[in-house]
Amino acid sequence: MIEKPFYRLPHAVVQAVGIITVPVQDLPPAMAALAVRPIAAAVLRFEQAPDGNCTVSLRKAGALSALEHPLPSLLDPLIDPQALVVITDADLELLGIEAASRRTFRELNLAAMLDGYIDTVDPALLASGASGGSERLLCRRLGLPMLPDPSKREKTWRAGGIAAIDRYALGVATTRLMLWATIAATRAAEPGLFYEPMLALRRWLTSDEIAAPPLALFARSRPMRRAVACEADYRAALALRGSR
Repeated sequence: MIEKPFYRLPHAVVQAVGIITVPVQDLPPAMAALAVRPIAAAVLRFEQAPDGNCTVSLRKAGALSALEHPLPSLLDPLIDPQALVVITDADLELLGIEAASRRTFRELNLAAMLDGYIDTVDPALLASGASGGSERLLCRRLGLPMLPDPSKREKTWRAGGIAAIDRYALGVATTRLMLWATIAATRAAEPGLFYEPMLALRRWLTSDEIAAPPLALFARSRPMRRAVACEADYRAALALRGSR
């Protein structure tokens, strides 16, 4: 059996966190993180084994559980302290505020992220600030499925659409993993940062484990089509690089 060449990522584990929020009704929208509360979270985990094999898996703090328990407490054990965590600064801030408002005082991984002891990266700000921090604009420019509109999320939540809210959270996490892979590869001029996560993600998106039709949009997106179409050229370039 001939082993295919692969690129060793700087982080063996990358976790993309998708958060869904709804407004806090008695606070004005201009108050940013204070004016919303998180109601669902999904953690998409990319992992590269020592032999180069890459996998993607899902862990989630669902909206149904969040009705009874503080979301920061549900999310905290899902975070791997050794991973690079892809999450926006705004979502990290609002998780801290929500944890403070619930006064459980036991979210160790959240505290470590807030204090910089766990590596985090904001996928929108990674693009040299060109997007103004807007994930939606960045998705549109890069050909990724758009994140759900905040007003649509709220209407779905008020109507009791728990399963749809969970799918929104997974969609946000998927988008963030793809944004990170695309922009990190560009910033480092290293194709492996794009191809290894994207190809692993596509295998997961098209596996029997996934039964959410909306995620098919990600498998058919422009960046994903690029990864699939150019994989052979990418592997050939890696083999040539390794032979020198």
